[in-house]
Amino acid sequence: MKKCILFLLIIVMMLGLTVGCGKGGSSGNGSSNPTATASKDDIKYVNADGDAVYRVVRPAESNVSAAAQKVFKAFKDMGIRMSSVTDWEDGTDAYEILIGSTNRAETEAAKNILAEKTGGRYEDHIICSIGQKIVIYSKSDDGVDAAVDYFIANFAKAEGVKGGIEYTFAVSGEFENITINGNALGKYDIIRPHYNSSYLTEAELQKLSDEVLERSGYRLDILHDTETKATDYEIIVGNADREGVEAVEGSDNYSIRTVGTRVYINGGSAHATAIAVAEFAKAFNGNITDTLAVNGTYQDALANYPSETTLKKTWGDDFDGVALDSSKWGQVTETDSAPGKNGKLSIRSGDPRDVYVADGKFTIAAREDENFYYGGLIWTSGKMYYKYGYLEMSALLPHGEGYWTALWTWSNDTQSSDGTGPILSRPEIDIVEMFGNSKYYAANCHAWPTVDGEKLGYQHTSLDNSYSNEKKYTCPDEGKVLGNDFHTYGFLWTDSVMGFTCDGDLYFSYDTTTNEIDRETYNHMMYIRLSMANSWESAPYAGVDGDPSDWAETNKLMVDWINIYQYSDSKSIMHCGSMSSFTQP
Repeated sequence: MKKCILFLLIIVMMLGLTVGCGKGGSSGNGSSNPTATASKDDIKYVNADGDAVYRVVRPAESNVSAAAQKVFKAFKDMGIRMSSVTDWEDGTDAYEILIGSTNRAETEAAKNILAEKTGGRYEDHIICSIGQKIVIYSKSDDGVDAAVDYFIANFAKAEGVKGGIEYTFAVSGEFENITINGNALGKYDIIRPHYNSSYLTEAELQKLSDEVLERSGYRLDILHDTETKATDYEIIVGNADREGVEAVEGSDNYSIRTVGTRVYINGGSAHATAIAVAEFAKAFNGNITDTLAVNGTYQDALANYPSETTLKKTWGDDFDGVALDSSKWGQVTETDSAPGKNGKLSIRSGDPRDVYVADGKFTIAAREDENFYYGGLIWTSGKMYYKYGYLEMSALLPHGEGYWTALWTWSNDTQSSDGTGPILSRPEIDIVEMFGNSKYYAANCHAWPTVDGEKLGYQHTSLDNSYSNEKKYTCPDEGKVLGNDFHTYGFLWTDSVMGFTCDGDLYFSYDTTTNEIDRETYNHMMYIRLSMANSWESAPYAGVDGDPSDWAETNKLMVDWINIYQYSDSKSIMHCGSMSSFTQP
């Protein structure tokens, strides 16, 4: 199986960016400036018996393990054998050397000292003794490495350190002095929704963070609203769970406003929120004050960005009507059936009890009677076909044994992508395929041989024959499933990469250029299929093996919106209508 995670390539494809970097990490001067916050007590690394007093602590999820190992080894080489643990271990009353952004209160206190002394730019760092802890901290991994090296060279001594430690290092460079209502950017974090956030917004936030770093030396961390407690210094994006967030009416509209020390950025849709972030980035041409208030529209703002390198909405459905839009979707009838459990048939139904639009959402609801299990299927075949871009859906998945849910694309091209002969294999791209338990789902890229392909020996291929961890997405929250909340599910498609996202995060991508079959298969016009079946023959039956309440409470696939975004370039194509009316550009 060919697989590769091409995050950098995809970010560049999404944004058309030059990624910014920090300035002058090795320049600048450090100074020791004791304050009342730092402890002046003598530091002893061993007790009277010669045993280590301290242990080395690193964050459970971080990139500073190597830095922590350097500290551990430095003391080991002196004959002091410290233990090395993650910050999951209880640190109450323990003597610890804290490396990086640990969850200890002393790390937070050291951050505040650093912000006070240097402004807290990305490459700035601090080594500080606070109570029973020694904190070695920087926002950047390189800064942590530099601080660790300085600690080993100057403070890691067998005899200990007299009078405690407080050392701060300020990176130098030609930085712009940008503030928000008079406050240094080092105090601020970006807060985004944990659920249902768009990859379009995440990409713009990454761009904003990089640009701010390049110009000011500060890096704005992008945090989920569930990861940290609210503070007074936040740039709050979208419908994050924060006091003061206001919904924006109208999918085309966006709002940027400051309220005291906080900034609120929101839009009435994923793309409006994303472009609001891009517009906010322009405000950093000067200091941001508490009078900032901008209301705009996606279409007006979009005109100011180059179409060849900016993804724009080319097709979509918000399901705001009272029925399925027949100009965009076709729908299966009850003739589509397969063997089900208990002698019944499993049907993808067209009955309005099973497939309907209401309250701004499209719904397929699982149902059963004495003869059938009912699901549904809609598609854009004959209505819309596209090639390349980013497709994203906001949906609530059903949860319960027997519910087979899929968002997928398919092609009914007849000619090869270069137009020189018949198509030899057709693509099926499973963006979301979920079998009952919505704790996880998987993506997949299939190549199905046509009759002409079979004559040449082509066979069905996919990424692999099982749902491997690389292409499986698991709900990250303990005790929850994806069926508890609305989430965004995305598919990024270029002439070389297929990438898959959930809630704004890329979790898997696939290189489609490494063999002839893939290069031919994955460059055809495709259309969307969205389906849910239930209790088909090979799956457990919700009413027997699952919870009977699944049929009444978690039996619905509900879609809030689905959109396609593309570049205006020579490769991307959008065609609304039948393929018989399509002419290859």
